[in-house]
Amino acid sequence: MAAKKEQQGPPLGRRVINLAKAVTRHVRDGGQKVSDITYQRRLEICRSCASCDLGRMVCLEMNCGCKLARKARWRSEVCPLNRWPSSSDDCVSGGERHEETENSIAMHPP
Repeated sequence: MAAKKEQQGPPLGRRVINLAKAVTRHVRDGGQKVSDITYQRRLEICRSCASCDLGRMVCLEMNCGCKLARKARWRSEVCPLNRWPSSSDDCVSGGERHEETENSIAMHPP
């Protein structure tokens, strides 16, 4: 029975608390979102993870329980298993994209 509970993820109360914390971090971060490339990378990592419920795209870790389509988009969020790459230099704000790529580095050396 314990294995089945683990597969369901955290209980509702825990998910509500986790979501409230995530929303607070997102608001404090100014509502920043990651680029489409980073978003897709994050989702690929999630899809290959045993803690992901692929049918619902929900993280089953006890300190998460988030819907990954939302969590993966928010710059302020991290994978509870530390599997996502850092997104500190990659965000979308007010329609502008801030993403460091090889081309932008080559075109605009430091």
